[in-house]
Amino acid sequence: MAVVSVSAFALLAACGPSSASGTAGASANASAAARASAAARASASASDAAISCGQLTALRTSLAKFGHAAVNLESAGQLAADLANVDHQLGKLKDQTAVAFAAQETQLTAAVDEIGKDARTFADHPSDANLNQLAAAVNNLKAAAKPVIKKIDATCPSA
Repeated sequence: MAVVSVSAFALLAACGPSSASGTAGASANASAAARASAAARASASASDAAISCGQLTALRTSLAKFGHAAVNLESAGQLAADLANVDHQLGKLKDQTAVAFAAQETQLTAAVDEIGKDARTFADHPSDANLNQLAAAVNNLKAAAKPVIKKIDATCPSA
């Protein structure tokens, strides 16, 4: 059972980015660029808003589902699938360049990166301490998701 469970966390680790290095610098640059262009993007067209709401609604659904995830050896497979879905929706949002959500996208991406790093550590060195570290990273993403979900609800009330 433990081998299967550790293998599931290895799968979870694979869902995160392959390297956490450079994320902080890239995030800071993305955040600065987002702030600099926010005023210019404030007059986005109605069709851009509709596209963004579709993506935002999908992200909201993914975050809400992940918010119910438990971190234990038995839930690793489902946690990996839910995390992959959040990561996929964040990628789509980034592709949409929804400037209004750039800071949140950066924060959520950093949380997903942290989960990937902690999952790799747990897969390589299964221990209670590493499982607790992974659980803390998952809880950080859940906490970061709550205000994003509220902002999505305010931006796209039909979500």
